[in-house]
Amino acid sequence: MTILVIQLKKLGDVILTAPALQSLRARFPNAHLTLVVDSSAAPLRPLFDFVDAFLVYEKGKMNLSLWRHLTTSSFDATLDFAGTDRSALMTRLSRAPKRVTSIKLGDKAAKKHAYNTLVDASVRDLHTVDYHQKFLTSLGIDSSPPSPALAMPNETVAHIDSLLADNSLLNEPIAILHPGTAAAEKFWPPKHWATLIDHLVDHSQLPTILTGGPAPQEQSHIQAIITKSQNPVLNLSTHTTLLHLAELIRRAHLLISVDTLALHFGDAFQVPQIGLFGPTNPHHWRPRHDNAIVLLAGHDAPLKSFSPRHTAAPMSDLSPESVIAALPKTIAPSHDTD
Repeated sequence: MTILVIQLKKLGDVILTAPALQSLRARFPNAHLTLVVDSSAAPLRPLFDFVDAFLVYEKGKMNLSLWRHLTTSSFDATLDFAGTDRSALMTRLSRAPKRVTSIKLGDKAAKKHAYNTLVDASVRDLHTVDYHQKFLTSLGIDSSPPSPALAMPNETVAHIDSLLADNSLLNEPIAILHPGTAAAEKFWPPKHWATLIDHLVDHSQLPTILTGGPAPQEQSHIQAIITKSQNPVLNLSTHTTLLHLAELIRRAHLLISVDTLALHFGDAFQVPQIGLFGPTNPHHWRPRHDNAIVLLAGHDAPLKSFSPRHTAAPMSDLSPESVIAALPKTIAPSHDTD
């Protein structure tokens, strides 16, 4: 069996597609699985060792090899998680006997030609992982999604070994704080991060590492945090690739992150973590393992229930005191990274 999966959305969405892909692998162990992603997700390829082919769409380019692959391969089924005009075209060109998307994405006049199987999957009502899993009912899979099992290249492990050793942190418990995101409205105020860093250093004796991306607004945000903190913090935001970030988080004793890729890495590796939400709804994006706590702006205590209905609040409405109060519930005595 040959299965094509199309996921052209953001990096976090690609990670949240992993459980559905692993369900496909478990149900069809001998299937040939092909995943199409946006070029921004190309560096994540090594994490998906359960996928046979990893195709990349590059915006603004001809992508001749990609289109050739889609039109000359023989697919039995195509699952389109993205539902964009481009992914609909890819689905149609795949010529798979079964071409699947959700009712909302596929039941539009301009796209009806692309699909012949529509599943009742509500992106509004479901967590994103469950939304992807619903697509698999079209192939006779009706199980719960598994926990992600992402691979890590040996060279990435070795690089982080060296990086931590250079900072006298190899085999030491570490706290990873990831304040950066592509969406500025999800920034938590620098003074709040600084208060949290000072508490961790003064009361938890956890070496604290800042991670983030190279975008100018992220770097400005991180520098403001460092400036406001009264204690030193190790800034690795300019020293890590996406895979390095994943490996650092895999080793973390504690991860505190806004709603971004780092949050989903923490969920995949099930590290103790606190997710900070405000503009986005944790019902759709939250980490769901037992060592995860979700805090929402405007609420003093961790959320215990989640709803598709969400009143967005600015991140400034999430107090540092509420994060500090949640720390004893997440900081574990040890964390095995072997």
